Amino acid sequence: MSQDKKTARALWTLPLAEADIAAFGERSPYFQDTLTHDATSPRWDGIDHSHRVADVTVPVSSVGG
Repeated sequence: MSQDKKTARALWTLPLAEADIAAFGERSPYFQDTLTHDATSPRWDGIDHSHRVADVTVPVSSVGG
């Protein structure tokens, strides 16, 4: 099966925790970690730079997903 088909199948996979298997054929520790820890989890404290946004003085385009 092509990766395009695997990705399309994964986008429709529920529960979401099974989507990595549909896309990659195996568990993704990164994907599982993001599902396990929601946006308010202390897990993300070390990489949260939202408090620094007001200090940026140059044009920035920032995209996340």
